[in-house]
Amino acid sequence: MKQSILLLGLSASATLANIYFPKVQPTCNSQDLQFSGCLKGQFCQQNNTEPAVLPMDAVAVSSLPSSTIVRAAPSASGAAPRDDGRCGPNFNNALCDPNGAYGGCCSSYGYCGNTDGHCLTANGCISGCKSAAPSSAAPTSAVVSSVASSNVNSAAPSSTTGEPVISAATSSAGSAATGTVTKDGTCGATYGNTICGDWPQGSCCSMYGYCGNTTAHCGDGCQSGPCLNGAVVPAPGPSPAPVNANPGSFDIVGESGAPAMHAGLLPNGRVVFLDKVENYTQVKLSNGQYAYSTEYDPATNKYTPLAYKTNAFCAGGSFLANGQFISLGGNGPLDFIDPTVGDGFDGIRYLTRSSSDASLDGQDWSEPGNKLSTKRWYPSVQTLPDGRLFVASGSLNGLDPTVPANNNPTYEILDKNGKSSGVSIPMEILVKNQPYYMYPFMHQLKDGSLFVFVSKSSELFNVDTNTTLRTFADLPGDYRTYPNTGGSVLLPLSSANDWNPDIIICGGGAYQDITSPTDPSCGRIQPLSTNAKWEMDSMPQGRGMVEGTLLPDGTVVFVNGGNEGAQGFGLARDPTLEALIYDPTKPLGQRFTTGASSTIP
Repeated sequence: MKQSILLLGLSASATLANIYFPKVQPTCNSQDLQFSGCLKGQFCQQNNTEPAVLPMDAVAVSSLPSSTIVRAAPSASGAAPRDDGRCGPNFNNALCDPNGAYGGCCSSYGYCGNTDGHCLTANGCISGCKSAAPSSAAPTSAVVSSVASSNVNSAAPSSTTGEPVISAATSSAGSAATGTVTKDGTCGATYGNTICGDWPQGSCCSMYGYCGNTTAHCGDGCQSGPCLNGAVVPAPGPSPAPVNANPGSFDIVGESGAPAMHAGLLPNGRVVFLDKVENYTQVKLSNGQYAYSTEYDPATNKYTPLAYKTNAFCAGGSFLANGQFISLGGNGPLDFIDPTVGDGFDGIRYLTRSSSDASLDGQDWSEPGNKLSTKRWYPSVQTLPDGRLFVASGSLNGLDPTVPANNNPTYEILDKNGKSSGVSIPMEILVKNQPYYMYPFMHQLKDGSLFVFVSKSSELFNVDTNTTLRTFADLPGDYRTYPNTGGSVLLPLSSANDWNPDIIICGGGAYQDITSPTDPSCGRIQPLSTNAKWEMDSMPQGRGMVEGTLLPDGTVVFVNGGNEGAQGFGLARDPTLEALIYDPTKPLGQRFTTGASSTIP
């Protein structure tokens, strides 16, 4: 039987889709007490006077003497400045606009700016450079000053709909810890070099300034405490895979009308595509505004535009027990693009379709005014056995997640009709994994518990009692959830093993930057087994933003993603065009085969 899969090309607008994750870059100075080496995908170089960190792809490591710092030579010529503030050889030799929003100097990392780190040739400046000696003054970035505040219990700042462009680390490790113990769970260079001490969630200070005891805290980038300094169980590297006997094919059969940020198969056999407010889609509504949602008919390859009232930018979605598609949360209004669409941070949108009532086809999203109890951007949603919805996580405003006041590490329950209980409840696994707490993976299990995975950590959670039933060892490898999102699949259930669940998580990445390496490894676990532990496997190459879908024959097809970078606007490159087919019944090491390749990312 020929199986067909709809592959969707995404268009991007100038409105960004990123929440900025500032990190403390580990020092490269081997004489420093805090020396821990570079992050994955970086190369730590040092001559006798100056440490430097470079993206691994910027230097041929095997050819470097240990005392050499290799940088691109400063240049006065190049391509026109880019809108996203990137520059240099990795970005078509783009220059920086000295009168623009970012600054006129191109740093060794490929970012435009006006600080010494960007402009001094001694610091690796590529273009627009200055030759003066470095100053001791701190950068004057507004982002730096906003994260430096330790008053994290104050009211959250107002929300943003155009997030800051991702930049290099805003501060450097190397300042000695003060010995002052945190009072709120924040720590490190961003928070006055406080230490974690006996903080209940753990004594390691992560590179994002949170105390904890996971490998995300004590592993790469750990600033203080019982850091592992590389003593972490490694994940397997890429493994070649043979070509599948039936690799299939990709055919471009139509267009979606709107970018497919979300997609859902409806009871009428059609597919709904849902996007954020954009300054362009392929179709307009009757009011003259662009449509940000469409209903696609696979039988005819035609689409119908759909309207919504609140911005569904990076919302969460699921189905109600009656078959309604529901979209939850989102982002604020973008009046300068479309004044007819309002604030979606706490929005609830319903789409009703029927297998027997064709009069519902093509009807717009319904938004009768029901709201979430708190604002949620990047939430996850899971339908429970009794038809209720479990809604978890999200950003309150789209601002810096290293500031706890911006985060919403809670959950709330919607009834079977999609109405909120009005209460948001803190969830420990989300709290302790900040800032990597958004878009958690969740799967409903046969005993009524939820399997919840975020960052590198996972647990079984009882919704009715608000308790953690069991925690699992951290999944080896890199981050697996936003902004270094991998993919998670509940494998086919079978009566042969009493319907015991088996879950696989693949892909991910090391940090939020276009230079971040991606993870080729996969972890598979049976969470209800007595001795549940991760079984490691790997794909032929690293992938971020990889999507896994069950096929009728019980295999899984993994599609999409990038081999380098992170999730978000302008943050990924080297698209992974080849489909992977995973057979969970095969022996370990023989489960992956390669399928057809798409001609579009």
